[in-house]
Amino acid sequence: MRKRQRQRTKNRLARVRLNSYCRETSTSWPSCEFLESFEADVRSLTATNRVTWKTLQRLDERLPSLRIALRIDNVTNRAIARLEESPQAPTERARPLIQWLVKIDHPRVKELGATNGVAAREVNEQMRLHQQARLERERDTARLRKKRERERTPKREKDLAMLVKALEKLEKNGWQLSLTAQGGIEIRRRHKSD
Repeated sequence: MRKRQRQRTKNRLARVRLNSYCRETSTSWPSCEFLESFEADVRSLTATNRVTWKTLQRLDERLPSLRIALRIDNVTNRAIARLEESPQAPTERARPLIQWLVKIDHPRVKELGATNGVAAREVNEQMRLHQQARLERERDTARLRKKRERERTPKREKDLAMLVKALEKLEKNGWQLSLTAQGGIEIRRRHKSD
């Protein structure tokens, strides 16, 4: 990433107004688009494909002035407080934040689900979907690894066959081959008397 682009991303993350969400007076919740753009900025700074809570903590260690983990924690604490205030309130507006916190494996997600029944169902559903997606990624990774291993085996056999041919050719042309004690091959010119 170029230096100027990196600086722009850091400035955008520093200006993000996370403290305006989930306040007591006017409860506004972060939108899905906002959280996606926030995650994209973090992803570009950290050069990772998947942003997790640990990613945010590591970024805080590298760039402490951004205080991203602290600000996300504060939003989470305020969200828990708002959901506890109204235990049966629908969580339509809170859904993007709940989904995102589950996605990044935030440690307080279960607390968020314990605040009210509707939030608990949402958290459980998102955790189930997240678990399924993770298992699917692991299966895909295992499939690709197996495929690469299968493709590699014939290449090894082909290389070994080529090596055997080259050694046979050397023997025909008057070279003597023998194995050393270390497992190597010693090649010497055969004497005419052999």
